[in-house]
Amino acid sequence: MDLSAVFDELPVACALISPDLVFMSVNRAYERLARRPRDELVGRNIFQRCPAMPPAPTPVPAHARNHGAAW
Repeated sequence: MDLSAVFDELPVACALISPDLVFMSVNRAYERLARRPRDELVGRNIFQRCPAMPPAPTPVPAHARNHGAAW
């Protein structure tokens, strides 16, 4: 059985990432999700190739959440 072919045909996006956060392999579903071909990903650090995460929203204070008060 060719495990690399199985990996490539998985219907979910999968990436193998090294301990130092470098893409080692991605499957076709990951290429579609990332909108980049694997040759632009493999061998590169994830922070060079993935868009920045949006900032976390400001949490709603408990009083406002529980009582509907404006904050």
